[in-house]
Amino acid sequence: MKRIVVIGLMVLFIALGFLLATKIPRPFPSVPASAPPPAAIVTTPTRSAPVAVSVPPARPTLPVAPAASAPAVVPVPAASLTISHMIIARSVEDRQPSGIAASFPASQDKVYCYLDLTNVTKDQVITYAWTFGGETERATQHVKKSEHWRTWSYKAISGRKGNWKVDVLDESGTVLKSATFKVE
Repeated sequence: MKRIVVIGLMVLFIALGFLLATKIPRPFPSVPASAPPPAAIVTTPTRSAPVAVSVPPARPTLPVAPAASAPAVVPVPAASLTISHMIIARSVEDRQPSGIAASFPASQDKVYCYLDLTNVTKDQVITYAWTFGGETERATQHVKKSEHWRTWSYKAISGRKGNWKVDVLDESGTVLKSATFKVE
């Protein structure tokens, strides 16, 4: 029985030391003097069942803070790349977009989606989803780990007049950025 009491006191002293070491800045609510001493569940190395032992509080008595309910933390994966610029253009010349516009004539053969990527933390695949008239065509592209990466994709528009949309998706299918343009 002495061993159980000694173990219980050791647990309390360790807990008290932890509380004093963390130096919580807000004051603790007071505990009424008539409150019963806390009970500790202690198991011994033998095969006996756990025994509830009443352990008197150590002097001086520090009030016990109520357990605060912490907000649920949902881990958010870090973005593995950032699209700093997404530009719709008539062409790409010398690795730069040329003929930047929001609308293109139906006589235009191709429309380009130019991307300037930063913070590419790993080699990965991005997807361009070109949508016209409720139909989506996808093109994938490999992007290498880099601090700065320029790339582009183009779509042969074949005189299809109307509103177009381009979504750029990461490997998980999350839309990173979107752009729209019109063919007249």
